[in-house]
Formats: sequence, structure tokens, C-alpha cells
Amino acid sequence: MFAASSMIWLLLPLGIALGWALARRAPAAPAPVGRVDYNGSPPPAETQSQEALRVLGTSYRRQGDVARAIALHEQLVAAATSADQASTQGDAARLELAQDYLKAGLMDRAEALLQQLVGRGTPSLSALELLISVHEQAHDWKHAAAATERLQSAKGADLRQRLAHYRCEIAEQHRTAGEADAAEQQARRAQETCPESVRASLLAGDLAERRGDMKSALNAWKRVPKQDARFISEVLPRMQRGCIALAVPRQFEEWLEELDGPAEDAACVVRERAHLAGVHGEDVAAYLAARLEARVNWPGILGWVTAQQAKYTQDPGFPRVAAALTKHITQQPSYLCTACGLQPNLLFWQCPSCKRWGSVVPADAVLQGR
Repeated sequence: MFAASSMIWLLLPLGIALGWALARRAPAAPAPVGRVDYNGSPPPAETQSQEALRVLGTSYRRQGDVARAIALHEQLVAAATSADQASTQGDAARLELAQDYLKAGLMDRAEALLQQLVGRGTPSLSALELLISVHEQAHDWKHAAAATERLQSAKGADLRQRLAHYRCEIAEQHRTAGEADAAEQQARRAQETCPESVRASLLAGDLAERRGDMKSALNAWKRVPKQDARFISEVLPRMQRGCIALAVPRQFEEWLEELDGPAEDAACVVRERAHLAGVHGEDVAAYLAARLEARVNWPGILGWVTAQQAKYTQDPGFPRVAAALTKHITQQPSYLCTACGLQPNLLFWQCPSCKRWGSVVPADAVLQGR
């Protein structure tokens, strides 16, 4: 009996030591992680870093878990009660919450939060940019312009082109509503805001044409080649139409002859000049060859091949080459976004894909490398 009892007392310290050693080797139990469920029960904000929780909420939003992001950021906004938090942590949480609302399609809530952030003496640039995005989505161009003016002043950036687009959008709304005078007033404001705006010049000319003042329309359209030669294909048919309406076709030819630089080498200009050369009995192929030496473009090559077919009627290769070129050209996009590569069939002043203003241009210009 004594021997057995002694053995137990001898083994007891050994068992304790072995248990302690095994406990040290076992992996530690993970610490509980704060959890936000869809029913809206986030962890107490005071128990974790405000910034860490805000980043966690942003991560939820980026993963598409908008409900969790909203629940977490709403708690952070509610917890920001001290003066220090209201100006720093609270504003950061409000900005994230506004983005959550935008992602969820809750535009009114997002706008209300952003208005709070920009309604202070020194507005948040990020809040202003988000607010402009909200106004754009609502087609509220008047408020978009007002917010952009504030952003331009606060950021020190040149946003005149974007402002001109907003003025043109307002003008288009007035034109659709049949308010011609208001539309022309906004078009003039767009030109005053940004004298380099192609859209403002095209719109001013279109409005003048609509009221029957073709001379003013021509004067407005003539500004386009100097503003941005890439849009020459947009203004050329307008100029031709206006000169025909005024019975001054020679004025259109003179305008074509006065074009220089990139505008002179535009494919649409080369095609029209080649046509007029043929009308006047000149050597079309020689003209096209000279222009191709200055700048190679597919439409010019097609025109040259077509002009040469009359000399080589027995050569079966010319029709095949002309057909191949025609197919290649017709398969090219009408317009191209220089920012994201979208290839729409219509001219959008704001790219439907990347939302950039003025990035969609006639593909004819891009294909020529201008």
C-alpha cells in the first residue's frame, strides 16, 4: 500500500510537468474577431481602432458586402461625438458611408451626407468630387456646375472644359424643352467659360442654324478646326450644309483650302478635296498621292486605288484591293474613347463606360495617329 502511494506521489509532478509542456506546444486559441452581421450588430467602436474599423468597412464594400459596410460605418458616424472625432474620424467615416450609400443606390442619403461635408469652410476635395458624381448621375447639371466651381477653386485645377460641358448639358435640356433663348444663353456661357470648347462651338452653331441665322452658325462652326482638329469630321458636313443653304458653295471650297496642319490631312477633308478635284477636272490620283505623302491614311489609299482603276481596267487586282480596303475601313469604329478604349457608334461627350468628359473622339482622327 505504501509503495503504491509513494509511486503516485512520485508520478504526480511528472504528469504536471508533461501537461504544462504539451500546453505550451499547442497553438493558441484565436482571439475573437469583431463581427458585423446583416442584422446590424457591429462590435462596440470603443473596443477597436476607429481607423481599423473604417478600413474594414471599406473592405466589405469593395467585396460587395454593402450591408455590412453600411452597418459598420453608420456605427462609426454615431460614435464620433467628441469635437476631435467630429472633425477627423467622423468626417472620414461619413465619407466612407456616403460611398456605401452610392454603392447601394441610396442617392438621397449619399447626397445629404456629402452636403454636410462640403458645407463647411474648407470642404473635403473627395467629398466635392463624390457630390459632383451624384449630381451627374441625377443629370442635375446646375448643381454639378456649382460644385465643380468650388472644386476648381479649392483644388486649383483647370476644370473649365468640364464646366463648359455642364453648361452645354443645361443648354440641351432647354432646347429639348423648346426654350430656345435659355438654350442660347447657356451655350454662350459655355463659350465664355471655355473658349477652347469644341462642343460649345458646335452647339452654338446648331442653335443659330435652328433659328435661321446661318451666317452666325458658320462663324461658330469655323472655330472648331483651331480648337481641336480631331473633330473636323463633325464640322465639315455642317459647313457644307450651311454654305449650300446660303447658296455660296465656293465659300465651302475656300474654307477647305484654308485648312492647315492636322485638319488639312484629315481623311474626311482629303476625300472632299479629292471629290472637288474630280468635279473641276483635275487629276484626283495625283492629288491623293501628294496628300498620302504628307500623311498616310486608309481612306486616302482607298481613294487613290479607286482613282487608278480607270487606268488599269484589265488588271483584276485593283477591284480586289479596293474591296479589301473598303471592308477594312467599314469595320473600323465610328468613335473611340481615348481613355478606356470604348468604341461607340455615336458621339458621347461623356464616355458611357469610364465617365470621362471629352474623351470620345472621331475614330477617323485616332486611326491617323493624331
